[in-house]
Amino acid sequence: MKILTVIPARLGSERLPNKPLLQIEGESMIRRTLERVVASGLSPVVVATDAQAIIEEVKGFAGVIPLMTRMDH
Repeated sequence: MKILTVIPARLGSERLPNKPLLQIEGESMIRRTLERVVASGLSPVVVATDAQAIIEEVKGFAGVIPLMTRMDH
């Protein structure tokens, strides 16, 4: 069985704006999340986002496919 992991990452959160890019001990939250998902052995991992800033943050991260979505998803 093949598993596809999709991590949704929106910047437009009303409760905590820019949440995926917030720094936690020097790393963005999305980067910390990806490190743990990839370390668990899951592959491929897709980051679905409506923001170019998140695409830039995860670009080049081994085993991760950034995917731009529409803002109304």
